[in-house]
Amino acid sequence: MSYSGSSTPANHLNKSGLWFRVRGVVKKLIPVSVRNWLRPWREPRRRLRLLYYDHFFRGGTVTRDGFTYTLYPNDVIGRLLFIGTHPALDELQILKQALTHFECFIDVGANIGSVSVPVARWFDGPVLALEPVLKNFELLSGNLRLNGVADQVVARRVAVGDSNGVTEMHLSGDNSGDHRAGGFTSPGRPSESVELRTLSDCVSDDRRLRPPFLFKIDVQGFEGKVVAGASSLLRSNPCLVLLEFWPEGLQSNGCRPGDLFRLLDKSGLRTYEVTRPPGLREIESPDELGRLAANFPGEGYCNLIATNRTLEDVGLADLLRTPSGTLRS
Repeated sequence: MSYSGSSTPANHLNKSGLWFRVRGVVKKLIPVSVRNWLRPWREPRRRLRLLYYDHFFRGGTVTRDGFTYTLYPNDVIGRLLFIGTHPALDELQILKQALTHFECFIDVGANIGSVSVPVARWFDGPVLALEPVLKNFELLSGNLRLNGVADQVVARRVAVGDSNGVTEMHLSGDNSGDHRAGGFTSPGRPSESVELRTLSDCVSDDRRLRPPFLFKIDVQGFEGKVVAGASSLLRSNPCLVLLEFWPEGLQSNGCRPGDLFRLLDKSGLRTYEVTRPPGLREIESPDELGRLAANFPGEGYCNLIATNRTLEDVGLADLLRTPSGTLRS
């Protein structure tokens, strides 16, 4: 179902995303063969950073691509940012392309701010960053201040699901992006209790937020619960949802791939796989999403986009691909 209203696109994207623009120009102007030849010259520097991070880094602040982050030691996300590899680069490129068509951004599973910070610097609209784990939330709040966007981004320490109450977060010891809620249990993981709210309630609590809504949801297999708790919000407002699709994690919370498709469809959203190289391929049935899940066993995952607007309306029409993977003309 496509949104057919006449909402005027937001016009908030007026802050620099210079690194992403330069990267796009370089990829267009420099042949792949030349870029592949130059790549090894960057490796020694990255290896030295990696060696330092693994053996000497005890926590601190780094600046990457014009954004400043305070990082954990001994952490997968911190390690990537420290050596200069953004953990959500593909997601950021899609969000940046779509931002001008939305009035606000809601980051569900904001971690330490590696998505909320760049989006807030590119975008004048309000941002809501939701992160349940205390240690992550403290770094998120600090990183918002470091980058001068604390007045623009409201950060809340809350888990998002299909009901209101309390849930347990099961904590990873070496990956700040892999704390898990709900059905996942592990005797080796500590846990902490945190407030649980529906996404609909979180949005209605923040009077700054108005449609059309742009959401990013990355909650380690809890995505089905988040969508289920936001069905009326998604169905009644123009929106786009960028969400992680991790089949094993979803199923640990009782949501099969076909169930996720049906939840999105019931909410009035069309679903697309985010392919690599960057592109979108429409998923037309629960069975088709189930077949896609077979490509991502174990810890494997990809990203999905779901929207009730046309791809032209959200600025992503140029990414649409045919079922065979070629770009549609």
